[in-house]
Amino acid sequence: MSLDNYSMLKALGITDPNIELLDYSEEIIRGERKKIIAVRLTCPCERCPYCGFMAVIKMVHA
Repeated sequence: MSLDNYSMLKALGITDPNIELLDYSEEIIRGERKKIIAVRLTCPCERCPYCGFMAVIKMVHA
């Protein structure tokens, strides 16, 4: 059973309607299994909505 874009984002806890899932994979990095999620922001964003900084962080490592 494959999940559609909405179902996969919901399962990952991503609720922003302006985020589109592009790819999902798992890799072993430094001996640990990591989930790799590629997404796209579908609306224009000139400032960070959280801090107001003039750039939006494009890559986040959790």
